[in-house]
Amino acid sequence: MLSGYSVMKALDTLRQRLLSKVPLRTVLIVPFVLQILGAVGLVGYLSFRNGQQAVNELAGQLRSEMSARIEGELQGYLDSPHEFNRLNGATFAQGQLDTANGSNAAQFLRQLKVSDLAYAAYCGDNQGRLLGSVRYVTEEQSTLALVASNANSDYNFSLYQIGVNGNRGSLLEQFTPYDARQRPWYQAAVKTERPVWSDVYLDFAIGLPTITASEPVYGPRGQLLGVCATDIVLLQDIRQFLANLSIGDSGIAFVMDRSGAVLSSSTDEPLTQGEGEDMTLLQATDSSDRLIRGTASYLQQRFGSFEAIQNPQQLNFKLAGDGPNLTGGERQFLEVVPFQDPRGLDWLIVVAVPESDFMGQIYANTRNTVLLCIVALAIATGVGILTARWVIQPLLELNNAAKDIAKGELDRKVEIQRSDEVGELANSFNAMAVQLQESFQNLEAKNAELEHLDKLKDEFLANTSHELRTPLNGMIGISESMIDGATGKLTEIQERNLWMVAQSGHRLSNLVNDILDFSKLKHKSIDLQLKPVSLRDLVEVVLTLSQALVGTKQLTLINDVSPDLPAAQADENRLQQILYNLVGNAVKFTRSGTVKVSAEVLPPSADQESDVLAVTVADTGIGIPEEKLERIFEAFEQAEGSTGREFGGTGLGLAVTKQLVELHHGKLTVTSTVGAGSQFTFTLPVAQGKGPAGVYQPSVSTTRLQRAAKLADPSVSGGAAIADSAPALNSSGSVVLVVDDEPVNLQVLANHLSLHDYSIVQANNGEDALRLIEQGLRPAIILLDVMMPKMTGYEVTQRLREQYPATDLPIVLLTAKTQVADLVTGLAAGANDYLTKPIAREELLARIRTHLNLSQLREALQIEESKYRSMFENAVEGIFQSSPDGKLLNVNPAYAQLFGYDSPEAMLQGIQEVAGQLYVDPQRRTEFKRLLNEQGDIRDFEFEAYQRDSSQIWVSVWARAVKDSQGTVLYYEGNCIDITERKHQEASWKQQLQELQFEIDHKQRERQVAEIASTDYFQQLMAEADDLRNFED
Repeated sequence: MLSGYSVMKALDTLRQRLLSKVPLRTVLIVPFVLQILGAVGLVGYLSFRNGQQAVNELAGQLRSEMSARIEGELQGYLDSPHEFNRLNGATFAQGQLDTANGSNAAQFLRQLKVSDLAYAAYCGDNQGRLLGSVRYVTEEQSTLALVASNANSDYNFSLYQIGVNGNRGSLLEQFTPYDARQRPWYQAAVKTERPVWSDVYLDFAIGLPTITASEPVYGPRGQLLGVCATDIVLLQDIRQFLANLSIGDSGIAFVMDRSGAVLSSSTDEPLTQGEGEDMTLLQATDSSDRLIRGTASYLQQRFGSFEAIQNPQQLNFKLAGDGPNLTGGERQFLEVVPFQDPRGLDWLIVVAVPESDFMGQIYANTRNTVLLCIVALAIATGVGILTARWVIQPLLELNNAAKDIAKGELDRKVEIQRSDEVGELANSFNAMAVQLQESFQNLEAKNAELEHLDKLKDEFLANTSHELRTPLNGMIGISESMIDGATGKLTEIQERNLWMVAQSGHRLSNLVNDILDFSKLKHKSIDLQLKPVSLRDLVEVVLTLSQALVGTKQLTLINDVSPDLPAAQADENRLQQILYNLVGNAVKFTRSGTVKVSAEVLPPSADQESDVLAVTVADTGIGIPEEKLERIFEAFEQAEGSTGREFGGTGLGLAVTKQLVELHHGKLTVTSTVGAGSQFTFTLPVAQGKGPAGVYQPSVSTTRLQRAAKLADPSVSGGAAIADSAPALNSSGSVVLVVDDEPVNLQVLANHLSLHDYSIVQANNGEDALRLIEQGLRPAIILLDVMMPKMTGYEVTQRLREQYPATDLPIVLLTAKTQVADLVTGLAAGANDYLTKPIAREELLARIRTHLNLSQLREALQIEESKYRSMFENAVEGIFQSSPDGKLLNVNPAYAQLFGYDSPEAMLQGIQEVAGQLYVDPQRRTEFKRLLNEQGDIRDFEFEAYQRDSSQIWVSVWARAVKDSQGTVLYYEGNCIDITERKHQEASWKQQLQELQFEIDHKQRERQVAEIASTDYFQQLMAEADDLRNFED
C-alpha cells in the first residue's frame, strides 16, 4: 500500500510535468496590469499631446509676432541714414558743401545731434576730397568733430574741433593720406548707381560693429559729383529694444549677417571678440550664450550655410550640452526670417524660445500621470510577480549567457530542462551559440587568408613592376640612343618611329612608377630627398615632355610660373611626377583650348605658419560634376566608369599625386565647372633662405627636349612620316580607313599596312571618320579604335550601320579590352571583327585579307546573281519554282505571260494552289510530283492548264526536284512551253486518217491504194506522216 509521502511526491512530479508543458502566454496573467497602465497612460498621453499642441500654436504665434516687431524696428532704424544721405546729397548737388576748404559742416553736425544712431555723416567729391562730421571718441569723452581731407590738410584724414555753426576749429588729430574715391563706400555707390549698404565692420576708432549707408550724387547733366555716406553703430538702441521684448521666460532674439556675425542681440554679451588688431565681430557659433550658440549651430547643420536661408522658417530642435542634438536635450522653438532691402542689406532675424517656458503646467500634469502609472504599476507588479517569477529566472539565465557571449565567451551554453517556449528558446540559443562560434572561427580563418593574399598581392605588384623596368630600360635607352645618332644618321620617319617607341616606354614606365608608389605609399615606405627646386624650370621640362600627349588636339600648354618666384622645398623627382600626372590628366580630358600651370606665394594663415607656394594646373576641359569631386582622389576612380571608358587610364594618378603632395606637408584641392574646365591646386613649402633657386637640370639635354618637342608636333613630322610610308589613294591597293586618337597606334598600323600595298587614310576620332565617309570616301575596310574622345568606337559603328550593312563596309574594332562583355558589345553594335591590343601583325593582316576576300566573294556572287537574274527575267521560255505543297515560289515574265498574267508579281499573288488553279486535271499534278520524287527529273511532261481568263492551253514541262543533303525535297524548278497548236495539228491528222480508213472498203482500198500511191498527193501525205512519226519519236 502506498504511503502518504509517496502520493504527495507523485502528485508533485505530475504537477511539474504538466506545468512545464503549459504555453508561456497562458502562464503570464497580466491583462489587468495592461488595463490599468493603458487607461492611465492613454489619458496622460492625450492630455500631454493636447497641451503640447496648444503650446506649439502659441509658440508659433509668439515667434511670428516677435519677428515682425523686430523687422519693423530694424526697418525704421535703418531708414534714417539713407534719409540723411538724401538730404546731404541734395545740399551737395546745390553746391552748398565746401569740400575744397573743409568748412561748413553744420548740416552734418545737426544730423549727429538729432540721431544717436549715426556715428558719422560725410560726403566725398569726385576729386577725392572729404567733408563731414564724426563722433570723436577719446579715453576721457566723446565729442562731435569735423572731418576733412583736402588740399589744406595735404589730403590727410584730419579731425578738427567743430563750432556750434559747423565751422572748422583747431586740429585735433591727423591720419594717413585719404582719397575718398578709393574708399569702399564711395566705390560701391558709384558702381551700383543707387543707395547701397556696406558690409558690417568694426570701426577702427571705437571698435564697435558699424555699417555705412552711401548714395551717389549727380549734377543736373547726370555727371557724378560725389558720394554721401552715413555710418551707424549697431549698439544700444536696437539691443535695448531686443532686450525689452517679452520672449517667454528665457527666450532670446538676435540679428546676424549671412556670415554668421552677431549684429545685435537681446543679451548683454559683447558683439566683438579678441583685442586690438585681432578684434573681430562675434560669430554666433562662438557666442558665450548657450542658446545663441546652439541655434546658430543648428541652422548651419540644417541648411549647410546661412546663405541658403531665403524664406522665413519656423523650426524646432533639441539643445543638449553646447550644441544641437537630434536625439536628446531640451526642445527649442525657433523662427528665422531673412531681412533684406533693395539697398543690398541681407541679414537674418532669429527668435528662439525654450519649450520649457510654456510647458510648466503641462509638465506638472505629466508628473501626476507618471505617479499614477507608477502606483498602478506597483500594484500590478505586486499581484503578478509571484506568478511570473518562475518564468523570469530562465530568461535571466539566457540574458547572462548572451552577455557572456557578447564578451567573447563563445562556448557559453545554458542548461534549462523545460519543454515549453522557454525550453525551446534555450535550445535555439544553444544552437545559435554553436553556429556563432563556428562563424567566428571561419571569419578569422578567412581574414587571415585575405591578409596573406593582400600581402602576396603587394609583393607581386612590386616584383612585377621591378621586373618590367629591365625591358623598359632597354626599349627606351636603345630608342633614344638611336635617335641621338648612336647607329648613324636616321631619316625623319625613322626618328619619329623610334621616338614613338620611346614615348610608349615612358608611358609604361610612368604606370609602373604609379603602381610602385601606390604600393609604397600604402606601406608608408617613401622617403623624400628635399632641396630647393626652381619651379619654373621644372614646369618647362614637364610641359615639353607632355607635348607628346597633345597629339593632334588644338591644345596649348602654357608655363605661367614667374621666374622671380622663390624656390620650393621639395623632392625634385617627386615634384616632377606630381606635375606630370596633373598636366597629363588635364591634357587627357581637354579636347581644345589651354592647359596652364601657374604659381603664387600664399602668406601665413590660420592653417599654415609660414609662406607656401600654391601651384595651379588649370584646363579648359570637360570639367567634373560637383558630386564626383571627392571620389577622383580615391584609387582606381575616374569620376565614373563612362569617363574611364572614353578617355582611358588606370585611376591611380590622382590618388598617388594627392599622397605625394601630403608627404610634402601640402594639400591638393580641386575646383571645377562642368563644360568649362578644372583647376587642381597643391601647396609646397617655400625653401629657406633668400638666395635664388638653382636652375633645374633635367635628366635629358636641352637638345633632346627640343627634338622631342619637334617630333611631338604632328604638323612637323607626324603626317609626313605616315604619308611617305603609305601609297597614294589612287594606287591599286585597297583603301583602309584607320581611326585612332593615339598617334603611336596610327603609326604602328601605317607601318604594318604600307608594306602590303594598302592605301591608308587616317582619322583621329570618330567624328573625323564619319566626315570623311560623308565626303565620299569608300574604304574597303575600317580599323576602328574603341576608346576615343568625342565618340567611342561603338557609337561610330552604330552610326555607320545606319547606312552601310556589314557586308558592304567591314569594320574591325581595335581595343585593349579583353572581357567577353566588351566583345559582345562591339559585335552587337555592328562590327565584323574584334582585335585586342597589342595586335599581332600577322593576325591583323590575316584578318584584313579575310574580310577583303569575303567582300570580293560577295561582289562576285552579286555579279553572278545579277547575270542569273538577267537570264531568268529575259528567257523566252517560262521558268518557275514551286514548293512541294503546290505554291508558286518564283516565276519569270515569260511564264506569267504564258498563263495570261501581266507580271510575275500578279501571278504569284493570284495563284495560291497550283493543282487546283492551273491543272485542268489535278491528277496530272499528282503524277507530276510522283515522277519527280522517284526520278529526280522529268522531260516533256504534258498537261492541260487553265489560263487567267479560264481558257485552256496545252503545256510541256521539263523539271527537276531540288533536295537537301538528307534527300528532302525543297522545291521544284523547271521550264514550260505552250504546245496547244501542236496538239490541235495532231488531232486533225488523226481524224483525216480515220476517215480514209472507214470510207474505203477492202477491195476498193487495194485499187485505190495503188492509184493513190501513184499520186503526188499521197506521196506528200506519206512524207508528212513520216515527219509526224519522227516528231513524236
